[in-house]
Amino acid sequence: MNWYYAADAQQVGPFDEEAFRDLVSKGEIQATTLVWRSGMSGWKPLSESGFTTAAVSAGPVLFCSECGSPHPSDEMIQFGNTWVCANCKDRFTQKLREGVTRGEVRRYGGFWIRTLARLLDAILIWMCFYALTAGFGGWTSILRSASSGLFSIIFLVEWVSAAIYEILLTARYGATLGKRALGLRVITERGDPLTLSLSAGRYLANLVSSATFSIGYIMAAFDPEKRALHDRICNTRVVTK
Repeated sequence: MNWYYAADAQQVGPFDEEAFRDLVSKGEIQATTLVWRSGMSGWKPLSESGFTTAAVSAGPVLFCSECGSPHPSDEMIQFGNTWVCANCKDRFTQKLREGVTRGEVRRYGGFWIRTLARLLDAILIWMCFYALTAGFGGWTSILRSASSGLFSIIFLVEWVSAAIYEILLTARYGATLGKRALGLRVITERGDPLTLSLSAGRYLANLVSSATFSIGYIMAAFDPEKRALHDRICNTRVVTK
């Protein structure tokens, strides 16, 4: 019996049961990942696919409500109707102390989808700036007027506009237009929207990620919660809607 799963809107597979079980055990396929095999009426989240009873013979497997990774039931900790793995226990209990409502497992925005969102924003901003410079006769005339300070003024306006664009949209809607187009939003660790001051701080922290030769951005590819350096600095998360 071959299994398939969905990743970045693409079908991945097929995998036989042993290979598929190995992917689940490594956490590459989580409770909310859409999966399919012959005999299923359609794509379903792993937790609803019958995999835990039909494909795992070593005993019942439960999914952590925090990280979504599968674990044997005897390694899980139960809080009411919620099961949490040992790695997430401290974080989960901290949320309970802070009064955070328990909800669905978060799906974090990965490195590539966030890169694409940033590219979309860059294209949109460039188009606006192009229209702005065209109003002054294009870059050629601006460069000719550089001695009068016009070039510096245009550059400053563009930089401030880009900052305002990201800060205000992230604070008001939880995402820039590029992120919203791809179903991403920025939240705090508790799941709350960002305040205006935190959004501004996160924008400035982005400059730190850039200053590290973009290593700060690449960190998102290896972090369990897909956090870039600026997310770590501001304790924010990028999640899918």
